[in-house]
Amino acid sequence: AARSTPAPAHRKLSRKEVKELSARLQPKYRDFLELVDLIITDEEKEVFLQITDDYQKDRFIESFWRRRSIDSQGLRTDYQAVHTHRVEMAKEQFKNLYNDRAKMLIINGPPDAVIAIDCPEVYVPIQIWYYDRLEVLKSKVYLIFYQPYGVGEYKLWLPLDGEAVLTVRGTGPGSRVDYNKCF
Repeated sequence: AARSTPAPAHRKLSRKEVKELSARLQPKYRDFLELVDLIITDEEKEVFLQITDDYQKDRFIESFWRRRSIDSQGLRTDYQAVHTHRVEMAKEQFKNLYNDRAKMLIINGPPDAVIAIDCPEVYVPIQIWYYDRLEVLKSKVYLIFYQPYGVGEYKLWLPLDGEAVLTVRGTGPGSRVDYNKCF
């Protein structure tokens, strides 16, 4: 009977090595890495890529989901099904899994409410996502997404961006935005 080899000692991989090892994976393992790209740690990904035996990769995947299937109260959940559903929702709604709204949907689930700010005379397109309780923060959360200059993907607004990125700019010197138009 063939003996299995021990798992290789984990070593830091370069980006080039990660790309090469990922390209050599069987489709089912590439699909796994694509599915978990936003939640897998760099160290976990490097360990997975350095595993040579398929049965060890399968055990890694089982263990990966089992570690994430315990909620904050210590109750077992089917996190794999929850995560897979969120990824499918994000693909359907946003097409691109790497835009800010898709990332938030995948990591935190769907918001409890979405408020669209529709005042094109004053603001660029804005969505406010409300979470009644974001588990990681244990509180209510409002996230502001805006479409820079009214085009392209929505971005998560950060206070460092400043309030000016949320407003429509006037066209002439000394032009000002009349905020009363939205009320």
